[in-house]
Amino acid sequence: MGLSKKPSSQNPLKTWEDLDRVLQSQFKLAKKDNKHFHFVNPDIYEMTEDEIIAEGTKQGYKVTRVNGELKFE
Repeated sequence: MGLSKKPSSQNPLKTWEDLDRVLQSQFKLAKKDNKHFHFVNPDIYEMTEDEIIAEGTKQGYKVTRVNGELKFE
């Protein structure tokens, strides 16, 4: 049988799909509680901070840097 290849990371970085899922669910909830923003820690994603900002802006979000996090509005 043998061993499987050693994982490269205990906690793999999150992907575009993960970020999209978080933002979609948070903004759907925002309609209920009148909170129209969400903070994201860019360090947990495989994409760079600049890539996240560019794609967020392209998709209609206002994305700003706030104390090391990204604020999506």
